[in-house]
Amino acid sequence: IKAANLFIALMCWRNTRRYFKAIGQAPNHIDPRSYSEKMQCRKLFDRNPFLQLCCDKLASRAHFEQENYGIKFPEIYWTGDDVDRTPFDILPLPYIIKPNGRSGVHIAVKDRDAIDKSEIRAVCHRWLKSPYGRANGEWGYLAAPRKIIIEELLPSETDVPFPDASKFIVI
Repeated sequence: IKAANLFIALMCWRNTRRYFKAIGQAPNHIDPRSYSEKMQCRKLFDRNPFLQLCCDKLASRAHFEQENYGIKFPEIYWTGDDVDRTPFDILPLPYIIKPNGRSGVHIAVKDRDAIDKSEIRAVCHRWLKSPYGRANGEWGYLAAPRKIIIEELLPSETDVPFPDASKFIVI
């Protein structure tokens, strides 16, 4: 078991290094026990096509709207891959800018006078330029089209950029 774990750790050294920095130990890929170990195994070894759908914000939204589960989504104001044509001056406030096939990054815009359009465009160009997921072994993100989504920023009870939300994690 130790040899197999070492082999996987070496084959997936970027993933192992990030995990070690965050958790303080290497993941057990052969017999995962913790949630984080199970997630590492899932992203490295599970090739269920549904994971690709879930990594593509626009495709997953379309899927769940089509299935009519009664889920309400924020209104999409603009989406595309040509950020130089983003209509910042006519977008209703507040809104949030995020990449379609990437996780953990966003730009929340609440005040039109406070935005730096050239900086936002530069950040969006960086998001579109690099394929997300390759460095972390998150293969599901690689198939998602690189687009920018600008959608309604939902109100929040607190002064954080995101409203309270429900997250469902299925392993």
